[in-house]
Amino acid sequence: MSALRFEDWTRRDDPDDVHARIFEGAVFVIRDEGVGDIVARVRSIAEETFGIDFPQNAENRMDAGSFKAAVKTARLSVDNDREVKALWHAVLSSRGLNLDDVFGDRLRLRIVPSHASHRGLRHQPLPAHRDSWGSGFEAQVNWWMPLYPLSSERTMVLWPDAFSMPIANSSGEWSLEAFKTAQAKGEAYPLLPAVDAEPGPSSAVPVLAQPGELLAFSSAHLHASRGDRSGISRFSLDTRTVRLSDIQSGAGAPNVDNAVRERQYAWFKRFSDGSGLDAAALAGT
Repeated sequence: MSALRFEDWTRRDDPDDVHARIFEGAVFVIRDEGVGDIVARVRSIAEETFGIDFPQNAENRMDAGSFKAAVKTARLSVDNDREVKALWHAVLSSRGLNLDDVFGDRLRLRIVPSHASHRGLRHQPLPAHRDSWGSGFEAQVNWWMPLYPLSSERTMVLWPDAFSMPIANSSGEWSLEAFKTAQAKGEAYPLLPAVDAEPGPSSAVPVLAQPGELLAFSSAHLHASRGDRSGISRFSLDTRTVRLSDIQSGAGAPNVDNAVRERQYAWFKRFSDGSGLDAAALAGT
């Protein structure tokens, strides 16, 4: 099994070098006060929304309907929180990233309940997938941070062997428009493109980051989420970014199996002014 490489991303590191190593499969960890501030702010939102000090235990105290409603409220609150957004941008700036060059999705609260009855389309364990299968960007960086302590059975897992190994998947068939249409009609459709068959568990590496640690890894890493039977929900934050300079230079991870038919430019907005990636890419600026 290939070793998963974890490296510290310090304030002294050149972000170009870091991105190059990410596109080679390294996973970077940022540890600083700014990450802790994000965790503290989102925890306070979750605690207020669920009404308890330890919301990861809320699924044991709430019926499924009330829990799902609270999940939706908490996710929307984080999406719209200006303080969270400002703290997030400050962390990226602290690592030398130029916010004129960085385009990103929203920083999303991800909740994975233990009980199947409390899960929903957007709060459930995700199957093995590469994020690049959905977005179409091999230059995409994924960001992930836990809000509360994890366990080896309640976390995200990665398959480092699969980084450079083709895996049969549905990226060539999955369509965002088809997903939206199915949702409007109340029909079932996969949330994201995924593997045809998950690789063996023996090659999966559980990621046991601590609250206050932020992970950055390539969208080409095959990964999935795990939920155990402990009755404890996993609370984490995740998002994705691309740099216009990487797209323009052709930088990115190797494409070993991605058959995506279109790039999702609309998912990414420039952090400095909110402009769209599609316009910037077409204009070359």
